Amino acid sequence: MKRVIFAAMLMLAGCNQGSDAINSNGSALPVPSNLADQTKLDETAALGFETAVAVAADLATLAVKTHAIKGTTNLERLRAAGEKARLAVASVRAAYNAGNADNYATAIEQAQVSIDDVRALAMGDVH
Repeated sequence: MKRVIFAAMLMLAGCNQGSDAINSNGSALPVPSNLADQTKLDETAALGFETAVAVAADLATLAVKTHAIKGTTNLERLRAAGEKARLAVASVRAAYNAGNADNYATAIEQAQVSIDDVRALAMGDVH
């Protein structure tokens, strides 16, 4: 009996390899290797944004120290943009950790805009 059960398990384990399974809603479930690849890409993107916000902060600090940014208003704009970028990147990480794809995509867009704002201000684009 154990051999029959083992043989049946082996046959079932071989079913549907290399293709998507169908869930109860009738839609395809992704192949595990595809999920792993996407997760790795998402993690790499989150790390990239964490690095980008750190570099933007370093650039902002350098801009202040070299007096490339002048005036209290511009310094405040740069500080606020840096804080917004830091929070946006924290949202990217939180959405990734929660596995929330919609929030993750939105957070990435917001982080990109926020980091671009810090960079522009640090480079002297202070309209």
